[in-house]
Amino acid sequence: VRRSRTAVSSMWPAAPALWLVVIAGAVGDDSADASTHTDEAERVRLIDEVAHDGACGTVRVAEHSSADVAVRFLLCGTTSVGAAFVEPAYARSQLVYNGMIYQYALAFIAPPARAQHVLCLGLGAGAVPSALRARHGARVDVVEESGGVLAMASAYFGYKSRSEPDGGLTVLADALDVLRATGAGARVLGARAPYDCVLADLFDGGAASVSNARTLLSAEMLLTLRDRWLVHGTGVLALNLIADVGEARTLGADADASVRAAVSALGGVFANVRAFFADGDGSAPQGVADDEPAVTRVGNVILFASDSPLSLELPPALLAAAHADVQSGAAHTEAAILAGMGGAELRALRRSAEGGDGEGWAATTRAPVDSHEVAEAARIAHESMVMTQLRSHPPALRPFLLPASAVAGAVGGRSEPDNVDGPVAVGKPDGDGSAHKSDGKCTPSGPDA
Repeated sequence: VRRSRTAVSSMWPAAPALWLVVIAGAVGDDSADASTHTDEAERVRLIDEVAHDGACGTVRVAEHSSADVAVRFLLCGTTSVGAAFVEPAYARSQLVYNGMIYQYALAFIAPPARAQHVLCLGLGAGAVPSALRARHGARVDVVEESGGVLAMASAYFGYKSRSEPDGGLTVLADALDVLRATGAGARVLGARAPYDCVLADLFDGGAASVSNARTLLSAEMLLTLRDRWLVHGTGVLALNLIADVGEARTLGADADASVRAAVSALGGVFANVRAFFADGDGSAPQGVADDEPAVTRVGNVILFASDSPLSLELPPALLAAAHADVQSGAAHTEAAILAGMGGAELRALRRSAEGGDGEGWAATTRAPVDSHEVAEAARIAHESMVMTQLRSHPPALRPFLLPASAVAGAVGGRSEPDNVDGPVAVGKPDGDGSAHKSDGKCTPSGPDA
């Protein structure tokens, strides 16, 4: 039910739990035909696509609409790497995915004033860097490997790829090459370092995501990040992993080898480490029951590391908005999720220079995790995330999220329901009336402001 905004802050508009409306039925009977989950009021259309993208293969923009809610998705291959509310208009300022909201929380890691100069490794739809720029006046530089992702984020998600001098630069390059000072843009960004925060989200759904995360967590790369790219002593590294965090009641003590290895690697370089589970980007609400199927325990794990203490200090306006949302029954708004983030911490894996390390941290330091075990855990988590993604998105979107044969097997029916529109030519977002489909070129189109 839509309700009016409260007068707490224009930065934190009170809004209903729209994402729950979008996914209603998606976590139901997965054996049913995908077309039975939808009706004439629910449709998905392919708005635009870039073929032969070097990083993703194919980049697509698809829009799902149902009743009064419309959500636009950005897909790298068959993985959703970003989304944005289209309707209702007042929800457009809110981040859609829990994982994105948790990444955005780096703006509130104490001291908050430090997060004014940020380097994002991986763009997605540009939601997090855009929020940091618009809400906090931060200068955010971005490195993105996929030209198609950059083009679609600029054309359909309002990302400003050329926002210097006020907002930051966007560099088309491999993030790991930039960090090693060997890739395109390394000289430009290197001259702008050090940064208050570096945010790394290199997951694109492909096997390379697993390899990239492990490479980023090598001792050599972490030392490079700390000594070359982060402000000495106070810089914060935030990164996103896809992993199995174990049973809810253990608070990360039985997390898979990839998480334990990540915490151990970060703790070997930084004095403080904290990890938060983002519940697979909406596949289950906060506070998962002990008997919840194991697949819901695989998802985004957001880790923060720094040589300074890591405390989450949320502004009063956000807390007030969260309280108003929860009181009205809308417990899954962006403000409410941020306010409840402490309850999602994997406290068993916390490392603190002031003491109070979690049980899981002690275990990782006593017994180093075998590299083969780490690789296998990461592979299994990656495969499980494919099914989590399938369950946590609208059924009508399934043909875009998995190859046709996989969708048919996963949902036990046709691979493409009747209510999915085929590729269409649409007018450019700048309103010039001309229709187009992308030709595979990686030059951003659409408005840049």
